Amino acid sequence: MQAKRTVSFSVAVLIIINLVVGSGIFINLIPFLEQESSGNFLIYLLGGLIQLPVVITLARLASKHPDNGGLYVYAKTYISPFVGFLAGWTYFVGKSVSVGLMAHIFMSVLQSFFPSLQAVPHLALDISFLATLFLANVSGIVIQGNAQKVLILTKVIPVVAVLALLVWEGPVRTIDFSAVDLGDIGELLPIAVFATVGFEVMCTIAHMVREPKKNLMPIMVTGFGIVVALITIFQMGVNLLTPTAEVYSFPLGSIAHAYDLHALVPYAYICVYLSIIGGAFSIFTTNCWNLYTLAQNDHLPGKHYLMKLNSHHVPWVSLLFEAAIALGAVSMMQQQVSLQRMAVFGMVLSFLCAAVAGLLARSGRKRLMTPIVAGAALLSCTGISLWTLRGIYEVGVSVPYLGIYCVGIVLALWQMYRKQGKAA
Repeated sequence: MQAKRTVSFSVAVLIIINLVVGSGIFINLIPFLEQESSGNFLIYLLGGLIQLPVVITLARLASKHPDNGGLYVYAKTYISPFVGFLAGWTYFVGKSVSVGLMAHIFMSVLQSFFPSLQAVPHLALDISFLATLFLANVSGIVIQGNAQKVLILTKVIPVVAVLALLVWEGPVRTIDFSAVDLGDIGELLPIAVFATVGFEVMCTIAHMVREPKKNLMPIMVTGFGIVVALITIFQMGVNLLTPTAEVYSFPLGSIAHAYDLHALVPYAYICVYLSIIGGAFSIFTTNCWNLYTLAQNDHLPGKHYLMKLNSHHVPWVSLLFEAAIALGAVSMMQQQVSLQRMAVFGMVLSFLCAAVAGLLARSGRKRLMTPIVAGAALLSCTGISLWTLRGIYEVGVSVPYLGIYCVGIVLALWQMYRKQGKAA
């Protein structure tokens, strides 16, 4: 039975804002502050412009497939089932890596607040965080209702506080664009992309949107535009309020100390803690269904295991597989920028497959979208993927990183071989 279309235009826009403006708004502060230029917040606008054709392309595809949308379906329908698998698999891995990154950042913040934890190996702390997420999911715990309101406040309060302080006290630094160079852009652009990814959630819930053929395009463009503006303004505020010589591991704490607001530091920590937990839990809970879908469509061996559901209707084997990928990524590299590059590479690669699908998609004899928009989306995804891959290569861990993505491809090819053998 078709799900009721109950999500209005305004609610859909709020869903995008709440999902995208997550823990990344706090996680991404440090790499930007470590650069010399206080004007590097504009890189978020650059990232937004680069991704806009992708947003339009996915919105158009979602409008065409409002009942069974998704990156996997678009690539499968207009290219081939195997390319559909590539889109679904790389997206699944990219999101899994982002959960590992959140686990690592959360424990780093916790260690700075509780020095006694510094004696514990960081990897062990990351394992404990991922294990907690896994147990919470298999136990049937959900974050919804009033908890969602609390999580929204954890994002809104710091943003409003930073902007209010900037207006009330004035900046301690001036906006300086002179130090921004190609090296800074190459370092920070994948982070800016990582911070604004999440708009594609509307492709998954397109079947719930009222009048999807009419509303999905303006919903996704409006939501994405608001997100890019909010994150850019917040990063600008933190850049201008943070003392040049005092870039702490916890920027919000740095600002509070600089303005003698010491009593607010614990509350800032709480906001960051809850935001990271909520973001990690949401991704962890939903992303395992991407692997479930690939197994359901017979792309992977062991489908009966990957599709196993417990009494709470949770695909616990797929969830365990997701946790393993997250832990594997963190085990290879515990550096924030490198993990973000790895996550961005997987997600943008899946967008690339969808962009190709958009270029090939037709409705009857007409193209689904103009070649200019679809071509711009394809060019954008290709450029970001190559740029990110170059960054991964520079840190010397390209083979292990790509190995995580390639293991699924090898399994899918093996499954295709087995199916052909049975058919013969």
